[in-house]
Parts: sequence; structure tokens; C-alpha cells
Amino acid sequence: MPQPTAAEIEKLCDDWCAASINPQGGMTIGANTEKFRLLANGVVFHELSHEQLCAAIIGLSKVLLRPGLNTIVDQDHFALWSWCGELLLRPSSQMFPVAQWGIQSLYQTAIHAALANCHKPRATFGTVSSKRTQNCLFRRRSALNYAVGKNVFYSLDHQEARGSR
Repeated sequence: MPQPTAAEIEKLCDDWCAASINPQGGMTIGANTEKFRLLANGVVFHELSHEQLCAAIIGLSKVLLRPGLNTIVDQDHFALWSWCGELLLRPSSQMFPVAQWGIQSLYQTAIHAALANCHKPRATFGTVSSKRTQNCLFRRRSALNYAVGKNVFYSLDHQEARGSR
């Protein structure tokens, strides 16, 4: 399945938002909304261009906070957040100069907290490509590492190396 364009990613997110609103003004999540999820539509976050990644960040931000302060967090969000964390925190990114170690540490803590309730996604997408995507996204060992213990969570490699979680 080819990667959706930035416009298609934006449309998927907008369609999800539109499908979630029921005629009474409330929200309904089900088959009508889930067909618009990015992972289910072949989005592979680590293969996105800058434009596509920006569209995914903006689109999933719209999906995240709905009217009435309803917050809807899905595997799409966890996958996007983990990839953005990887981009910004891996040693080769050079995003944070040595003098900004405090800001880097704060960002690492924020990513860790955002992914605390994340669990390994169900293999419901069914394609070889989606399984390869899941393996790549959820088994990367540069900045973020999937760890399974009594509780399932994401942790940062450097924290594991120091023996803390």
C-alpha cells in the first residue's frame, strides 16, 4: 500500500472528526470512525516526508481533543509520539546542544509520560507491510525502546542503561 500524501493524511483526520460527531451533538466512536485511522490506512510514520509528518501531527492533534474537552488517544497517537521522540532524542539528531541538557531531559520525561499507557498494538491491520511497520516502530532501540514488564510501557534507552525507569 503506498504512503498517503499530506493532503490524504489531513483528510483522513478530518473525516475521523466528522464521523465521530453524532446528530445529537455528542460523540460516537466505532466502525464509522475507525476506518479513518492512520495506521489502518497504511501510514508508516518513519517513512513520512516532512510535509506528511506535519500533516499527521496537525491532523492527530485535531483528533486528540474533541468538543466538550473529550480526549481521544489511539495507537496512531502513540506511534506518532514515539517516532517524534525518536527523531528529536536519538543521539544523531543533535537537536539539543550540551548546554541544553535540562531541556532535553524535560522533553525525555514528557515523551516517557505521554507513552506511559501505551501498549503493543493488536495485529489487526493484517498486512505484511503493517507488521513490518509495527516491528520497526515498536522495536527501535535508538531513542525509545519498547519494554515489557509487569506493566507495559515505553522507556528511554538511556534511563534503562542507568537502571531506572
